Amino acid sequence: MIAAMAKLLRVQGYHATGLNQITLESNTPKGSLYFHFPGGKEELAITAVQAAGQEDSQRITAVLSSQDNIADAVSTLLLVLAQRLQTSDFQDGNPVTAVAVETAATHESLRQGCEQIYRTWHALIEQRLRSAGFAALQAEAWATLILSSIEGALVLSRTQRDIKPLEIVAEQLRSLLAQIQPGTS
Repeated sequence: MIAAMAKLLRVQGYHATGLNQITLESNTPKGSLYFHFPGGKEELAITAVQAAGQEDSQRITAVLSSQDNIADAVSTLLLVLAQRLQTSDFQDGNPVTAVAVETAATHESLRQGCEQIYRTWHALIEQRLRSAGFAALQAEAWATLILSSIEGALVLSRTQRDIKPLEIVAEQLRSLLAQIQPGTS
């Protein structure tokens, strides 16, 4: 059920996903959904978003640690995301973003779940910047810029059905980071 919900959230978002579709997609009876998730669709969505967020955290960590140069590591992360999006024919978006945009104003528990995932991703990026020599405040600011740029580029790429926004942001962040001397403001 969790995997089915995560898939449906990535493809169509929270509001477009119904309980019947979840049980059909997961091949489980509706009673099982309420047995395992007494909070229904919202509780299942939180669990699915957390699971997807954890998978993406592992991906972020792996890609950022795959290169010694921070500028190249950040650029590679965006290009990996671009390839994933293009391979799915622009269908496989980020369930965290979809749920956050749709529900932040109406479902506090979902908003908090998404916030926690974004905080985790921010911390992973910030930690990698610090290991590259960036001072604490500098790493925090750059992590915000990088994460915001990634999320925005993903939305633009998916909307335009073109990875060009991700490629442009990858190159611009690579160029900017290559010019920064870690430890300076």
